[in-house]
Amino acid sequence: MLEVNFYSISEDVSAFIYSLLYQMNSKSNQSILLYSTSMEKLKKFDEYLWISGGNADFLPHSIFDKD
Repeated sequence: MLEVNFYSISEDVSAFIYSLLYQMNSKSNQSILLYSTSMEKLKKFDEYLWISGGNADFLPHSIFDKD
């Protein structure tokens, strides 16, 4: 059976993405690729990941710049 989830995000989108990625990583233990054409947005999200995860729920991550 196909399952479709819809989300209404009224808060900071970074918090939602962090929670979603953390759940996906915890359940599947696979790497997740997040693509953006904006390096500025990736760096902002990178900073959010370092701050929000703290010592407990850290998501290992890195930024790859094709340039």
